[in-house]
Amino acid sequence: MRVNDLAFLAFFLSLASLQAKPQKELPITPSFAKPVKSVVFTGGEVEIGLRANSPARGTKYLIRSAPSMGQLGEIVTTEDGLASITYRHHSGLGVGTDTFTYAVQAPGAAVSSRATVTIMVINRPPCVEAAALVDFGSVPVGSSTRRVVSLRNSGGEKYSGRLQLSSPWESGMGWVEIPPGEVLGLPVDFLPDAARGFSGGLYLDGPGGLTTKLAGAGFFVLDVSPSFLKLEETPDGRRAASLTVSNRTDRPVDVEFECQPAIRPIARLTIPAGEQALVSVEADAEQKPGGRATLVVREKRVSMNVDLLIPPAPAQLLLDPASGVDFGAIAPGKSLSREVTMTNSGGTPAAVEISAPAWILVEPSRTLVKPGEQKAIRLEAAGARPGAFRDRIVFKSEKNFFELVVSAKVETVSQAPASPSPTPTPGKPTLNLTETRRQALRITDISQDQGTVIVSWHDPNPDPRTYRLELLRITSEASIARQAAVAPDLGTEKFSAEEFAAERLKFTKIFEQASKNDKVVKTWVPLEKVDLHESGNRIFTAAFPAPPGQQAVRIRISPILSDGSISPVKTEIRIPLKQPPARHWPVKTILLALVVLASLAVLVRKKMAGGRPRPQL
Repeated sequence: MRVNDLAFLAFFLSLASLQAKPQKELPITPSFAKPVKSVVFTGGEVEIGLRANSPARGTKYLIRSAPSMGQLGEIVTTEDGLASITYRHHSGLGVGTDTFTYAVQAPGAAVSSRATVTIMVINRPPCVEAAALVDFGSVPVGSSTRRVVSLRNSGGEKYSGRLQLSSPWESGMGWVEIPPGEVLGLPVDFLPDAARGFSGGLYLDGPGGLTTKLAGAGFFVLDVSPSFLKLEETPDGRRAASLTVSNRTDRPVDVEFECQPAIRPIARLTIPAGEQALVSVEADAEQKPGGRATLVVREKRVSMNVDLLIPPAPAQLLLDPASGVDFGAIAPGKSLSREVTMTNSGGTPAAVEISAPAWILVEPSRTLVKPGEQKAIRLEAAGARPGAFRDRIVFKSEKNFFELVVSAKVETVSQAPASPSPTPTPGKPTLNLTETRRQALRITDISQDQGTVIVSWHDPNPDPRTYRLELLRITSEASIARQAAVAPDLGTEKFSAEEFAAERLKFTKIFEQASKNDKVVKTWVPLEKVDLHESGNRIFTAAFPAPPGQQAVRIRISPILSDGSISPVKTEIRIPLKQPPARHWPVKTILLALVVLASLAVLVRKKMAGGRPRPQL
């Protein structure tokens, strides 16, 4: 044999000898149990996990001592060597600490020493339970309904906490205490204050508290329709409208009405169950101006408001004297005047047109009488021819139509012997009331100072009185319609296009803008910001701003008598206005401007000449 073969044989024999020797057994690592702590409520159960230091498949868990306050279930082992056991506490034993022991045994190893499981037995915390939703249904507004909400404490300790309720729910309890295992009946009242649905909640704060939803709806016992009422004018001159009041309950309802002074009182009424009543609302006759008011419809504690819109009372014209005017005897070719007073006792302005027979002159023939205003109407009868005259003057407005009987007898009047005139008192002329009213004013001076017009006049009448100054405006009928919407109390009177043509030649350029076919209106407008004072000897002076952009103005001065009426004798005056002087440039300024322009021209020419090439000689 070769050397290599001998070496291989020796290696093979040595390997075989090693495999034939017996191997030593490895030692098994022992396992030991871990202590465990757990908590359980009285009367309850808990699952407790059992643990070994090195769990493996096949590890066994052994109970060594049982608990004294509870009972153990069967041990449940998982495939990875973990285990658990159920502990049930005896509720009658109360709270405390309970224990039991266990051991573990790994596969092929000895049983470990014991480990203790400690269980703390405590009471269950308070837990209040109630229905998830409490519905109070539909309740009339102003009344209430009650529900008793059951609150049960399912915990092991007493509940104590604050009670909170959403509006409009109320309860007499603010603090709630419920022993464990008991039920509390909590009274809750629902008081809706509006006709709508409500949703809210019942809240108990603190440990063991809860939230319960509350629902309900309110409705009005009465249904009042409409809630906004506009009174209308009736054919007999009243201002009235109707509203419907319905009873939505199953019982009769007594209804009361609270009226403001602008509304006539409404009697109390009873509406049967499920029925309705028609109620008439009427404005008080003494309430002349229009406006807004509120009608309160009341039933016990519930009231509903109805907003009212009251139009002004229609115009009501009264004439004094209303029986008629007798001029008596008038001499041929002469005339007599009488005065009647027209009063508007309504709440709306009245535009009055007065139509008279040919032998009667009426001033004014058209006028606007504001509410509560008195207007003096002057009637003048002319004795054109002899005879007895009896006729009617017609007063017509939008809401009024009446006639005034006038009579006169034109004949030669025998003159009685003149009685001796009384001796006049020095410094005080003897004038009767008629003469005082008919004596006209005398214009003494007219001037203009920086946009202010100054007018002076002499009043020969001795009785003290004030004056009304008015400015004449002439516009088209379309302009007057727009003005009437803003200032409906302006007195206006129409006149012919020929008269207008004569007037516009005297006054401003705005008159030329009126169309020939357009109706023209002459308006007397009271002047504002008039400075009026007396300088002595019955000389009065008035100053007022000059209207801008006009060449002339026409002013009417009307004395106001001591009894408050306006004198029929009025004084009119046309006042030319000074135009502001045209602005002229001073001569020095013009010369200086010419010098500057000439200098600029020379400079420009030099600059242009410097850029050109000079000609060669």
